[in-house]
Amino acid sequence: MLNLSDSIPSFNKTLYNITFRANKTNLDYFNVTYNRINISDGGSLSGSLFQSLVNIYVNDSLTNQLITSFDLVTNTSSYAVSGGYILLPSKQGSNHFLNISGTSYPLTSITYSINAVQNLSVYINMSPRFQFYLRREADNSIFDVVGTNTTKLTIYCPNKNIVINFRNLTSNSTQENKTVDCAYTLMKMDVSYASTSYFRTLIPPKTQQNVTWWLLDLNQDTGVQIIINLVDLTGDFTSGIIRLITAVGGGNEDIIEQQFDISTSATLYLLKDGLYTVSLVNSANTIERQLGNLIADAAGTRTITYPNIPFYPENTILENNISWSYYFNVSSNTLRLQYNDATGSSTLIRWKIYNGSNTSSLLQTFTGTTNSSETFTYNAVSGNTTYFTELFVQNGLLTFNITDIKTWGDFSGYLSSFAGYTVTEAKNLKHYASTLFLVVWGLLFSAKFIVVGLVSTTIWMGILKTLGWFDISFLWVGLIGTIVMIAAITETMRRN
Repeated sequence: MLNLSDSIPSFNKTLYNITFRANKTNLDYFNVTYNRINISDGGSLSGSLFQSLVNIYVNDSLTNQLITSFDLVTNTSSYAVSGGYILLPSKQGSNHFLNISGTSYPLTSITYSINAVQNLSVYINMSPRFQFYLRREADNSIFDVVGTNTTKLTIYCPNKNIVINFRNLTSNSTQENKTVDCAYTLMKMDVSYASTSYFRTLIPPKTQQNVTWWLLDLNQDTGVQIIINLVDLTGDFTSGIIRLITAVGGGNEDIIEQQFDISTSATLYLLKDGLYTVSLVNSANTIERQLGNLIADAAGTRTITYPNIPFYPENTILENNISWSYYFNVSSNTLRLQYNDATGSSTLIRWKIYNGSNTSSLLQTFTGTTNSSETFTYNAVSGNTTYFTELFVQNGLLTFNITDIKTWGDFSGYLSSFAGYTVTEAKNLKHYASTLFLVVWGLLFSAKFIVVGLVSTTIWMGILKTLGWFDISFLWVGLIGTIVMIAAITETMRRN
């Protein structure tokens, strides 16, 4: 860095932009401009020229994101940096060193070389230091690691494993820290006793650098082995994980996050009579389904069948925010749509009306883009016509389009209890069928039993009239009944 100063003569203006340049041979520096400098009252201005500039980006090696804060020490200065980036002035040369550290990141040292008038970018990946704690699930106390034979944590990465011994012949600890410099896929805790052993697994987020393991102390606790067999009818969770959460102390804690094996099974070691909430998570960690509670009352195998029930829509924006309703009235010749969007994010609202008997016949199209609400009214409804409508909506907050299809018509005016027949057709059919029945019934009786035939036919006629099948007035039924009664009395007297 070069400091320059020079006298400036008096000018009429008050504010000036002043640029410093180094024009001497073999003296290369970046130009620097100071804007809106007030020189009306004299005074002095000291300018700094930078020979080189270094852009330093510090990323978390697991998340590939800029770390929130770090401390930087150079050959000449120290800085407290927020946001994962700093622009440093520098001189040309080699063996410039940078020492970088953070709250959860161990010290990293690098050197760099730079030329004059060079703008250099340096990208530094720092591996986070994880803190691991052992606690007892039953009462949230510190886990008795001394009472175990071995307690070992294995962090599985694609190209290597990281092993941390909490308890072995030389180690005895309930808290360990370790720099994790690989993209892990699973963490597994193995705990062994003199005559038994168990394990638990977790897959904490890469940003969770404080991980607590909730364990069973088999010198005091009773553990049960439960095997979960998953029957996944959706195929979403076959390669996913099962997550168990339980209440510990004053909060709910992730106890187990375990991948299903090739037989879609998971072996769990749980606290006897413990109450756990069970969830399924897909392999991409984008879908989670809470299944309910599991009580670990006894060892054994449990089968979970996850059905293929569509959860539509996944997006809950529709709930109480987007709604629509219809109004259909033949008497007023009206078919109306009312659409309301409380989010104000609808970009297209289109409603098409077709002839129901010929859906290729488009009667009218309504289109709106007011974003919030629309009312469309079709005023040419006819009582003897059916209608087919299609609502189509695009909304900027939804990942899918809304489609609603309806059929309209005054069905009560021309449908009857006889499927496929109008009311008039059904009425005629019943009348002719009744007439045919009465004629056939009457012909069943010979002259000897003519009185029985006449009386029973009259009775059937009254029944069919009451049911609405035989379409004659009750006056005719009464008249025919009277004639039959007189005929029956006369025939009886004749025979006697």
